[in-house]
Amino acid sequence: MTDNNNPQAWESLCLTEPVLIHKIDKKSYWIISDDLDDRAREAVNLIFNNEDDLYSFWKIGSDQELSSVAMSINAGRGSLKEQIDFIWVAPEEIERIGIELIPKLEGECFQSQKLHYDAILNKSLALELCKYLMSADDGGSHQDSGRVLRLKKGKMKRIAAYMESKACRVFLLPETDCECIKI
Repeated sequence: MTDNNNPQAWESLCLTEPVLIHKIDKKSYWIISDDLDDRAREAVNLIFNNEDDLYSFWKIGSDQELSSVAMSINAGRGSLKEQIDFIWVAPEEIERIGIELIPKLEGECFQSQKLHYDAILNKSLALELCKYLMSADDGGSHQDSGRVLRLKKGKMKRIAAYMESKACRVFLLPETDCECIKI
């Protein structure tokens, strides 16, 4: 049975296999320069700049998973409907570069908690990751990067409505169980 309220966020991204996503503040942080080395260095400076070198990644492979992660991220922001930009990477690419993913329950949505990983990326590993992803980018021109996923405000409104209809914990009192806990 098809869920007519499903925002089809995952399908709209044209990805067929599960991927890991990392939230970035702006898409432009990924597409700063024409030169690959400059682009990678700038991306590291703007995206991977935590003092503790600890970064959040989520493994997603369905509408429900992407929607729960989006709600969990926006639960800590000004609006549940804010646009979100992500970079994506295949699990085998993370492994190839040698980045260790550590499962860690984090976020407001129960389902997204199970999808969350911490990764320790020092500047050297972050630079290697950015260079690899930028050189393997299927999006053609860096001006239209295929490694950046954007959930625009309109899509986020549909995701928020869908997750509210599923009684997502983000919309409920903390002691209330949501439907995601059953998943």
